[in-house]
Amino acid sequence: MMNCRDFSYSQLQGVIPAKIGNLQYLKTLYLNGNNLRGYIPESFKKLDNLSEFSLCDNLLEGAIPPFFGQMSSVKQIYLCKKLFNQTIPPELGALPSLEYLDLGYNFLSGKIPAERGNIKSLIGLYLSDNQLSDVLPGQLGNLVNLEELKLQNNEFIGSLPASFKNLNKLTYFNVRGNNLNGAIPDIFEQWQDLHIMNLMGNNFSAPLHGQFSKLKSLTELQNPDFSQNLNNYVLYNIHFRHISNLIGGSSSFPDLSGTKFLRLLTLRNCSIADRIPVGLWNLPGLQYLDLSFNSLFGAIPEVVDNSLVYIYLRKNNLNETIPAWMNANSYVDVSENLFRDVSINPGQTLNPDLNLFKCCSNEKDKVAKQDQVDFDCKNGTQFYDRLYINCGGESVSVNGRVYEADVNPRGESTFFSRSNWGYSSMGSFLWASRNEYILYDCQIQAGDAQLYSSARLSPISLKYYGFCLKSGVYDVKLHFAEISSSENKVSHSKAGRLFDVDIQGENVLRNFNIEKDAGGVNMAITKEFTCVLNNSLEIHLYWSGKGSVLYRSEYYGPLISAITVTPGIHFLSDSRESNLSTGALAGISVFALLLLTTLFIVFSWRFKDIWQGELELVELYPGGLYNYQKIKAATKNFDTANRIGEGGFGTVYKGTLSNGIAVAVKKLSRTKEGMWEFVEKSRAIAGMKHPNLVTLMGCCLGNNQLLLIYEYIGTNTLEDALFGSDELRARLDWPTRYRICLGPAEGLAFPHEGSKQEIIHGDIKPANILLDDDLNPKIYDFGFARLYHKQKTEGTMQGNALIETLGD
Repeated sequence: MMNCRDFSYSQLQGVIPAKIGNLQYLKTLYLNGNNLRGYIPESFKKLDNLSEFSLCDNLLEGAIPPFFGQMSSVKQIYLCKKLFNQTIPPELGALPSLEYLDLGYNFLSGKIPAERGNIKSLIGLYLSDNQLSDVLPGQLGNLVNLEELKLQNNEFIGSLPASFKNLNKLTYFNVRGNNLNGAIPDIFEQWQDLHIMNLMGNNFSAPLHGQFSKLKSLTELQNPDFSQNLNNYVLYNIHFRHISNLIGGSSSFPDLSGTKFLRLLTLRNCSIADRIPVGLWNLPGLQYLDLSFNSLFGAIPEVVDNSLVYIYLRKNNLNETIPAWMNANSYVDVSENLFRDVSINPGQTLNPDLNLFKCCSNEKDKVAKQDQVDFDCKNGTQFYDRLYINCGGESVSVNGRVYEADVNPRGESTFFSRSNWGYSSMGSFLWASRNEYILYDCQIQAGDAQLYSSARLSPISLKYYGFCLKSGVYDVKLHFAEISSSENKVSHSKAGRLFDVDIQGENVLRNFNIEKDAGGVNMAITKEFTCVLNNSLEIHLYWSGKGSVLYRSEYYGPLISAITVTPGIHFLSDSRESNLSTGALAGISVFALLLLTTLFIVFSWRFKDIWQGELELVELYPGGLYNYQKIKAATKNFDTANRIGEGGFGTVYKGTLSNGIAVAVKKLSRTKEGMWEFVEKSRAIAGMKHPNLVTLMGCCLGNNQLLLIYEYIGTNTLEDALFGSDELRARLDWPTRYRICLGPAEGLAFPHEGSKQEIIHGDIKPANILLDDDLNPKIYDFGFARLYHKQKTEGTMQGNALIETLGD
């Protein structure tokens, strides 16, 4: 006689056989965690003695069978995770002995049937992470034995039913991430056994009148976004407390004097205008403290006794001195405050996870040195009018625009800056096994796919800044794609990533769902906005409570793939541009003349020899993409119509690969070097990535020809700008000239200082400096380069270390 069967996670496949109904004495059946497909057979209802079963986490489909309502002996039903769609059958309300019903993480829609309130034996009801809607039925208040009610991440509307006050056995109540609104009825005082409550991510509008103060068993509280203040809040046994996004009048700090067991406290964006109680800093078990985005003022004690690991105080009015003990803690964000100074113990260095950006009213050298940015452009450097950032990725060139790299892995409490932009990230993925602030492997197939192959994310707050921009009207384009691995392409949009976006302090996206707006995972979407900027730009992406936080870290918090900022149609030029002093103009002119003179002094290397190779159609580097036949097709068999340049040692053609990416193909007829030596040297050059160097993407061999495949920038060169059409010369304002002078200098310095192997270009001239559509310079053609390895023998370079490289 068979009473119990546990086949969970047994790698079962196929369909559930109809003969399963013959197991009339079966009492428990666990088939969860397999690869079962198809539908649940109707013979299932013949299992008259079945008391509990689980079909969670399979590949079943269709609706939940109504015949489950005929299985009167069932006490526990688990039908969770990627199973069913359609609606909840009302027939389930006829089960007289049902104690646990788990329908979470499905695609169920519609409303909760009122019949669900008939199951008075129910102890646990789990409907989270579906697409259920409408109001919560008052009949749920009849479930007087209910201990756990999980309704989070759905689309419920209306207010909480007053009948919920009858649920006085509740220990767990979660309605986070819905659209509930209105006043919260006076129901919670009856829930004396409640341990965990989560009301976040809704639209409640009235205060709670101190209802929580009488909940002596409450250990975890996550409060909603609603209009109230925190005055008269008293909680005693709380371990975990999260309150955020309160709108309304200013509040005083809640009374935590009786709290002895607090481990995590979040009072983010709660309009608190008060001092931080001294006693809070000495709670022995407190590990996580988030008081960011309030109006807190006053000092932080110089000496404390606590276990804090995470301290988030961003954007308050805290003053006095940042104490030295904060520099010793793991992750501290005190950015955007009014501190006077930072105290650092002798011999101590600044913690890289201490975010001091705009922390102090008078930044001293030690603070400014870490910021390394002239945010207010006090040095008169407002000449940028474009900004391209590949968030979380390497530097790439897309449509002639060079997107700067953004690959710093830090994010818990981080400020990172480049010459004219930076980001400030705050937050920890509390429920994740590890913190990951950059995601990779987005599987997008598009012409600008490089912008979406990676993304930066943050669990709470991610701010991007643009510095020293000309004043005027700009077009700001934000690039997004929900990254998902191939084995996890099916997801639940309601349980996914939801976040808000502000630009210049104004909300532009509310509860933004990348996957929903883009039409799926691994699909690109852009959002464009027009903004008036006064020298600086702030883009703030932040999580305000909606969306799941109990998934892996990838599934919550703001995420962005790239940022594009360009002048708008009605661009207002910075007045500084037209008011340069005579000395400044003379200095720029002399600098430009000296640099151009240097560019014309070049090495000349004669190339002679013939190619002796006999191999045909061989791909040399980097593998899989640039074989000869594909390049031949991309250039239409090297059609003369695609020819964009010609030199003594090769012709350049424009080509378009099958994935839509434009490339420049240089066709070399001869080389004196052996094939593998050629490959190794091309690898060295292709490994160089810099915004002012044209990227060598690869090379291949075919029909006695060597082909170099470069990124396509365009056909304009510095030579064209200097001696070409009046139209192009008219675009050479002083900021552009400065950029063109500086760019090649930085590009030339990189192979000597920023690359693992030093390379001399050997053929610098205006014709080898390309200009993209925005007149950003990029050095092209390492045709006369010499590759040499550094020799560290008493700081000298051995003559035999010089190795000739690519022939032009």
